[in-house]
Amino acid sequence: MKQSRIALKYGDEVFQIAQYRGEPVIGYNQEWYPTKWQQTSGCGPTAACNIMAYMLYASGAGHRIEAGNQSACVSAMEEAWNHVTPGEEGMPSTDMFRDGFLRYANGRGFRVCDHVLNVFGSPAGRPSFETVRSFVEQGLRSDAPVAFLNLCNGDVCNLDRWHWVTIVSLACEPDGGQAVVTVLDEGHVKTIDLRLWTDTTVRGGGFVYFTY
Repeated sequence: MKQSRIALKYGDEVFQIAQYRGEPVIGYNQEWYPTKWQQTSGCGPTAACNIMAYMLYASGAGHRIEAGNQSACVSAMEEAWNHVTPGEEGMPSTDMFRDGFLRYANGRGFRVCDHVLNVFGSPAGRPSFETVRSFVEQGLRSDAPVAFLNLCNGDVCNLDRWHWVTIVSLACEPDGGQAVVTVLDEGHVKTIDLRLWTDTTVRGGGFVYFTY
């Protein structure tokens, strides 16, 4: 049976960078930061930068990420870092990301509403898969990229732990029992099994999106 797919209005074309240092990429990459600490801990501000790039484009206030322009990319990422600033342990909470992005958006002239879903490590207090899927779907249907914090990837092999990525689409089985998300991660597009992550993560994480 055919899957249903929910995606951002402008797709991931907004994030396409023709090339960066000779290689085609989609979305910002934390490895572009100039310092080792930023490269190691910069996944949160990088996800924030992806979200802001989309908001600027969708609102008519900005353009697609400028293809191949290294200085423009790094400058945008530094701006995000100044607001969405990691601590000693990086950015291991949705509260840190949300609060930083609210400052970031305010500085850019956006008055945004935040939407947060925490996924706890303990199965007893964890939202159901249906709740997680519905939250991501609501964000995408609002034309908002969804920031995804993964503290433990469980049985998902293609996702780093203690890491933020940006969700840009969701594909579901007709009965809603299975779902995969497409994410931007360090300049690449990945497909993540959302059901498998929800069922097997042992430290949880969370999801955040913003509307305006």
